Amino acid sequence: MQLCMSNLMKNMLPVLRVKTLKGEHNKCKDPCGNYKVSATTIAFNFKEKLQANPIYKIKEMRVDMKTTLNINAHFEKCKRVKRMILEDMKDSFCDDYKKLVGYANALKGSNPGTDVVLKVSRNALEDRKRKFSRMYICFDALKNGFKNGLRPFNGLDGTFLKGKAKGQLLSAIGQDSMNHFYPISWAIVDRKCKASWVWFLKLLQKSLNINSGEGITFMSDMQKVNYHVCHFFIHSYWIFICCLMYFHLSCIYFMTDKHELIEAVKNILPNAMHIFCVRHIEANWIKKCKRSKMMTKVLWWCAWNTYKKELDNHFKTLGQLSEKAKDHLLHFSIQS
Repeated sequence: MQLCMSNLMKNMLPVLRVKTLKGEHNKCKDPCGNYKVSATTIAFNFKEKLQANPIYKIKEMRVDMKTTLNINAHFEKCKRVKRMILEDMKDSFCDDYKKLVGYANALKGSNPGTDVVLKVSRNALEDRKRKFSRMYICFDALKNGFKNGLRPFNGLDGTFLKGKAKGQLLSAIGQDSMNHFYPISWAIVDRKCKASWVWFLKLLQKSLNINSGEGITFMSDMQKVNYHVCHFFIHSYWIFICCLMYFHLSCIYFMTDKHELIEAVKNILPNAMHIFCVRHIEANWIKKCKRSKMMTKVLWWCAWNTYKKELDNHFKTLGQLSEKAKDHLLHFSIQS
């Protein structure tokens, strides 16, 4: 049996110098199957992919390694590489949180008038440690844009943050003249509760100078899990609330199903009127009452109506279609 004579000889100088090269392979099973490839080399090639997809499986890594680099690395070595990369990511998250104070100061210095509030955990301070708790940001340009050029309309909601750094993202989103989303302010908090909402709304109140909320409309889409920041609200909800706003410019309307958010708005913006999203009332309504297309139309007629007499007529029509549906709808107050 003839062995493959392919080899490469080099010297040990700082600069690579090839001394002997026989590049032709002869009867090799796998001339490029580099089983001895180091974990550092594998990590260098697959770090970005693992950072983008932390649940990237080792089997998939080995297949990609064979396809792209023609390398056959052992399963345990790939497992060690994945653990090494994920640990580095965890350390980098911790390092980034340590830089937040400098980041906040840089924002204030480069954007005069910007509101940046950073809060650390009290329990950690008692142990003489600094642990991130909350952070609020509202750029001066966004504040001025909302005050001087946008309609008095503001959407509030929060969503879970997934990944190594857990928490909640609270945000206030406006709408410009082209019906595009306009971010106003946002905050990262440890959890979504009444205390977090009160803290966020107090800062938003101060940033926008809205006092107790006269003349501005607030809205939440009532969803348990929200946007990926850019897809904040369903477009039909915006149209629905904007129409309500034009009928009732003297009031502040706030749509929600979250008890913590309702209580926070009552405390911070006492003049707010709380109304519920008809789309979600309809969804709950369907579960308890057998609906028809006509019943759905009457429901929306009730929602869009601005005169009590016409509203009573719509309720009468709904009662003729289904008394049970009417009784269920009357559980909500007329104002909501």
